[in-house]
Amino acid sequence: MGDMVGNTWGKSLHAKLLALVAAIVIPVAANAQRSAPQPLGDVTTWVTSDDYPPAAMRAKEGGLVTITLAIDATGVATGCSVVSSSHSAILDAKTCEVMMRPAHRFSAARDDEGTAVAGVFRRSILWSLPEDDGTMGPLTASAATFRLTIDADGVTTGCGATAVPNGEAFDPGPRCEMLHQWILYATRDANTGKHHRRDAVIVMTIDRVVANGTPLIDEMAGDMTLLQKWDLRYVVRADGSLDDCFAVTIFGSPMTGSMPCEDPARYAPADAEQPVREIHRIAYRYLKP
Repeated sequence: MGDMVGNTWGKSLHAKLLALVAAIVIPVAANAQRSAPQPLGDVTTWVTSDDYPPAAMRAKEGGLVTITLAIDATGVATGCSVVSSSHSAILDAKTCEVMMRPAHRFSAARDDEGTAVAGVFRRSILWSLPEDDGTMGPLTASAATFRLTIDADGVTTGCGATAVPNGEAFDPGPRCEMLHQWILYATRDANTGKHHRRDAVIVMTIDRVVANGTPLIDEMAGDMTLLQKWDLRYVVRADGSLDDCFAVTIFGSPMTGSMPCEDPARYAPADAEQPVREIHRIAYRYLKP
């Protein structure tokens, strides 16, 4: 969900980049959907790791929750419904509790004449169990594929991640929320700003190439529409820390420039520093005619 500590492929440096990518999309989608309620402030900060219920952590429960909030004409949340469960009653209830806190306010929905009216706000939250520590193994070439599907109502119906090439599944972490925002943006009607009522899938690939290595993932399939492609480049020092972090846009919205290498996780120490290039791609397609 972007605002939770999780066991994710790539950890905090890449979370910073994901936030940058999401920021390209979310304001555009929000401006286009003028009739829908919108959160006042940064909604990604409304749920934090401090909100993770201790009972759910002890039971090692996690999962993706999709909710709808009923927002009245004054921008106050008056009700919460779970439309897609995490399969944890504790996490489902906590999601509604946190999102309906009095401090969390919205701009009201607007009708065709611009009058404030009641509306509905939908959001998906991924509860991902934190790691025991931030230690990573030796730096190696690796790749991963993240895949999210939505139904005709724009609700997430599935989100998962697999490592390449062994196909091992792992927790997709905050990328579920980011991909959900991307697919709603990509499948909106340019005139009305509303989501096309069609099932769709969005895929993100990350290919970590070390030194002069060869990428592990091919380009997106021909039936996929490319939304964004960029490189994240950095150097892993001999002590395992990161340096010279830089993002380069290849296709899509501009996001080129240096970025902080403030990543508490380190790779295992090596004999010498090594340059790394991570190739990121995001593409989507409709599942039904």
